[in-house]
Amino acid sequence: MTVTREQVLTGWGRLAPTTARVAAPATADEVVSLLQTTAAGSGQRGLIARGLGRSYNNAAQNDGGLVIMTERLRRITEFSPATGTTTCEAGVSLEQLMSTVLPAGWFVPVSPGTRQVSVGGAIAADVHGKNHHVAGSFARHVRWFDLLLPDGREQRVTPAGDPALFWLTAGAMGLTGIILRAQIQLTKVQTSRVRVDTDRTADIDEAMAILAAADQKCSYTVAWLDCLARGRHLGRAVVTSGDFAAISQGVCSQESRFNAQIMLGLITALAHDIELRDVVRERMIEPRTNAIRKIFERAVERGEVSPERNLDLLVSLFPALMIQQVLIVGELPDAEFSERVINDVILPLATASTNPFNS
Repeated sequence: MTVTREQVLTGWGRLAPTTARVAAPATADEVVSLLQTTAAGSGQRGLIARGLGRSYNNAAQNDGGLVIMTERLRRITEFSPATGTTTCEAGVSLEQLMSTVLPAGWFVPVSPGTRQVSVGGAIAADVHGKNHHVAGSFARHVRWFDLLLPDGREQRVTPAGDPALFWLTAGAMGLTGIILRAQIQLTKVQTSRVRVDTDRTADIDEAMAILAAADQKCSYTVAWLDCLARGRHLGRAVVTSGDFAAISQGVCSQESRFNAQIMLGLITALAHDIELRDVVRERMIEPRTNAIRKIFERAVERGEVSPERNLDLLVSLFPALMIQQVLIVGELPDAEFSERVINDVILPLATASTNPFNS
């Protein structure tokens, strides 16, 4: 039997505290048992499910009633790296989901302002993220959820099979029943890095113009407005926009930290100074090649690059071509050249249907 206790609850704003009996069941059967016990009691104020308590308003407090804490219902029961679908219990946090799926090249389809949101709470509040103009709200990416109805029946609800109940539950803040588990369609990404642009604006008109332009080219956009500014600075803001980097951009971001001017000055000395060459290899070359290797290793794990590929050769190609550009061509490699090397040389070799290194 699940133990209940009294607890003071508030929303994230810490306003209007109320006291309720809370229980933290570890299984769906325990949730059903709590529902049956509450229904059989007299003078009860019913029950409601609660996620991680990050709602801005005073949600799921049920003053004087029972609150089902879903913090122990946090098992990810299925994840398909091939299709990007995952099935999990309602108490799984978005942070837990990210940590599980990101190494395999997937990301949560909608991420609100905090990762400390449960999947059940994300559906119940139908949360939005910084990519709302592209991806919509969270429920749009839910393939189904299992809902424990007030009469004790458990029902699998899909947007096609029961659209009325599905969309009534999405955003209903737990008032239609208790979400037990759900299947989510994730978003495909190539790297864990995000390419970000930041613009500081002088007033509200410039802020809105830049934000509208960013919405056309980026999946993630947000503006932080200075609400204390007055006069001609009214509405000044910091506008941030970005997208997940592609593999080529992830590799190039590593190389962009490497000052080509330094390499140009070192090339001649390296041929004659063994000790200097060892230091350059250890301090400058190896950290970058190791970072590039990790990117390709994750691509192998995701099935995008064959495990038969010789990663040592693939990784060494990039710095070799950078050095050739300096030493032979006499030009410093820029970001455009780096991306061309990745997209036109290394990626075709990595993803070819036959192993080019065996021919």
